[in-house]
Amino acid sequence: MHDADACGTPYGAASFPRSLDTAARVSSRLYAYQILRNSTSLIPRPHVELLRILDKSGQYLARTVVSTPNWMLGQKQALAEIALYFPELADSSAWLANARNYLGHQLLTPARQGELREDGADAS
Repeated sequence: MHDADACGTPYGAASFPRSLDTAARVSSRLYAYQILRNSTSLIPRPHVELLRILDKSGQYLARTVVSTPNWMLGQKQALAEIALYFPELADSSAWLANARNYLGHQLLTPARQGELREDGADAS
């Protein structure tokens, strides 16, 4: 995380190197956190570092827009995961609303039902 923090963006490691990668890492980090959160091996400094990077990831994913729908779905899923897992983060309510808005528009509207394949892929 420290090396990627030098990548020159306001989000540091949270945006390295692209939004799709960030979304994938969020899921991995949350999974690891679930396993380690009550472990004595998760001492305060790495714990705070993990929370910091998840907060920065949420900030980045909430503001990044790409033209590829599957990337956006991954980004918004990751954004929702952060918001649901850490509701105490300052922007988590806004992040959850952001994710729900996008995901709801893409997946839940009746107009989209005929455009989705059985596996959820876009058939249009």
